[in-house]
Amino acid sequence: MERQDRVNNLVEQEVKCRLFEEKLEREKLRKLEREKDKQERDKEIQRLKSIHQREINQLKAKLEMSNNRVPASGNRVSRTQSCETMTTNDQSKHLMRQLTFSEPPAMLNIEIPTFVLRGSGRDLHYEYLVKITIGDESWCVFRRYSRFREMHNALKKKYPVINQLVFPPRRFFHKNKKVAAERRTLLEEYVRHVVELCMRLPECPLNPS
Repeated sequence: MERQDRVNNLVEQEVKCRLFEEKLEREKLRKLEREKDKQERDKEIQRLKSIHQREINQLKAKLEMSNNRVPASGNRVSRTQSCETMTTNDQSKHLMRQLTFSEPPAMLNIEIPTFVLRGSGRDLHYEYLVKITIGDESWCVFRRYSRFREMHNALKKKYPVINQLVFPPRRFFHKNKKVAAERRTLLEEYVRHVVELCMRLPECPLNPS
């Protein structure tokens, strides 16, 4: 009996040792997976930044070409000495007073005419079709709501005046078609306001001057 107890103890210790080693191995694998996921996310972020920068450069180039054909709007913020001496907050208020938020300049038009349901399961989501038209040229991209929110947060940091624009808030039941339709209208209005505002900011690439 005593010998059997010793054998059982040895077996139990061996089992515990192996379980501990397996636990360490699993933790090591999870750590490697987390590091791999982080690297992939960082790589994807860099890729998206490159795409965004390229799109901005293309848009700026098209705006400059259109600006050579279309007379400059008389509603642009004047760069007088009094305006140059304004604080950032004063400039923001001054710009907001001059914006009518009716229609974007004739040479540039942005609309979100529709949306589509994509993905499956937990990744089911709506993507919104963004149509950009400059003169006789136009192109389209699909973007989901989270990408618009990321853009809004980035613009707020770079251009404080953007804080005065109302971004469509998050909603419960966001996978509902009715909610998506309401969000489409709000996003279109928001994007047009952003473009109209940025085209009047001297430091923004969208400014045609």
